[in-house]
Amino acid sequence: MIFVTVGMHGKSFDRLVAAMDRYAARTLEPVVIQTGCAEFIPRHARWFRFASPEDMDRYTSQARLIVSHGSSALLSAVGADKSVIAVPRRRCFAEHDDDSQVDFVNRLAARGLVIGVIDIDDLDSTIDQLGVHATSSRHHALVSYDGGFAKVLA
Repeated sequence: MIFVTVGMHGKSFDRLVAAMDRYAARTLEPVVIQTGCAEFIPRHARWFRFASPEDMDRYTSQARLIVSHGSSALLSAVGADKSVIAVPRRRCFAEHDDDSQVDFVNRLAARGLVIGVIDIDDLDSTIDQLGVHATSSRHHALVSYDGGFAKVLA
């Protein structure tokens, strides 16, 4: 199962929710999305807006892969030794007040703790590169930084 979380931020992260719903349409693997304040309603993935910390922990433990926004909340996924793709909210898309999540994701990716995806168009191929048997991003994340963008290298 792929678990997607956008957190409790008051701004929508429709870009990530829509991208993962498109991915859910083309995969046999279940995709569950915590949509938060998103205006986009998934049609192909299971979804819910918010959940208790216990339910979030349950989804995290059951997931093969976690796709998360770029806040400190993703550290619990890293601590669970799961493959983690971090997609930061961006100021230029009105998803956040600043680009602090971009900086945070880049720092974690540089340490091999997450796979950073800055350009949402790279998300599908990044998930596909991990394959269905991936268990931890620490074992196969090779990240390159070019012009401020994180890319997974095969």
